[in-house]
Amino acid sequence: MSQTRNTLAVFALSALLAGCVHGTSAPSSRFFVNVTGLEQESFNLDGISFVKPDTPWHEYGNIRLRGVDLSYNAQNPERPLPPEDIQRLRESWSKAIHTSLQTVRPLSPRTTPETLIVKVDLVGVGVRAFEDTYSMSTEGTKLQIEVRDGLTRELVLAAEQSVAAKPLFGKMLDIIRPEDKEQTLSEWAKKAAEVIGRHLP
Repeated sequence: MSQTRNTLAVFALSALLAGCVHGTSAPSSRFFVNVTGLEQESFNLDGISFVKPDTPWHEYGNIRLRGVDLSYNAQNPERPLPPEDIQRLRESWSKAIHTSLQTVRPLSPRTTPETLIVKVDLVGVGVRAFEDTYSMSTEGTKLQIEVRDGLTRELVLAAEQSVAAKPLFGKMLDIIRPEDKEQTLSEWAKKAAEVIGRHLP
């Protein structure tokens, strides 16, 4: 019965997300990672998450970051973002994730049976280059989270959340000031921490 529910959930997810998630490699769905064996936890306008049943969340005492990445969409392909701006953006995102996850569990450089292995990607950040700066758009940006058991490496949580800000007067505003970009990345990182933290006692 459980296997049937999981199979139905995967096919339902495929239908729901068709045309919304690109570049996926999961063989059984259009989700960014194979969620076979996990049960759908929630689905709303902001995102969807899957969790492994009977995961002993109370036994995990630390987090090891396996990866923090950021991909972007150049809104003007003829004027790509300079490499130094891309690097600075990725470094700011990594710093924000490290800061936020430490509010959930201590970060560890080693993996033990009490470790949660976490990967957090920010996908599809819209950027537009100008003469001496660039803008950042939240439209279409998604937060993708993988959490694995430190001993078995099995996936115990997978979530994809939209981080798009609500449009003002029907129009999505671009973020230009450096301090606003930092603040926006920090808010997105807090969302990632909240997704993981709500499972930990």
